[in-house]
Order: sequence, then structure tokens, then C-alpha cells
Amino acid sequence: MQYGKLFVPTGTKTIYEQYDPWRNFFTIEEYTVDGIEEIEVDGGVTISVVGGKIVVNGAGDAKVEVFGSNGAVVYSGAADNLPELAAGIYIVRVGSTVKKVAVTQ
Repeated sequence: MQYGKLFVPTGTKTIYEQYDPWRNFFTIEEYTVDGIEEIEVDGGVTISVVGGKIVVNGAGDAKVEVFGSNGAVVYSGAADNLPELAAGIYIVRVGSTVKKVAVTQ
């Protein structure tokens, strides 16, 4: 049985072609991970981290909630009032969309 397409890190394709179950993929394609700078979610809302601060654009009147890694709410309100937060991993919810972001200082 063959599977669909498998994306693997650049320089590792030949290794994946040699071992089960990876070699059973119809296509194995290499790619380079450049990192995620911006996330676009349904409705044209963008969630990004700029200069150590979470930035939400296109949210309109939707409530923005930011949760810390322990699940506690660290912010709830409008997109244009987001505070600067300490470095860490946060969960941002805009309406029904939830995304994880990393804030670095």
C-alpha cells in the first residue's frame, strides 16, 4: 500500500526512502523550515508577534483572549489593547479560532 505525500526536512529524503512506513509514501518531498512569523486564521484575522508583543489584526469587535501556559487568562478584551507580556508560550483565542504563539524578548 502506498500513502500520499510526505514532507521531510531538507537533506533527509534518502533516509526516509529506506525505512518503513516512510518509504511507502508515493512522494517524499524535502522542505526547509524557516519558522512561523504570522498566522492567518478564518475571516482574515492575523495573529503575530512583533517586537515581543502579540499583535492581532482584523479581529473587528471580536473578543481576544490570551491564556498562559498554565491555562490562566492573562488578557481578555479588544485587539488594540493587548499588553506586553513576559517571554513564553501563549494561547490566543479570537472568536472560535485558537492559536499558539511564542513571545520572545
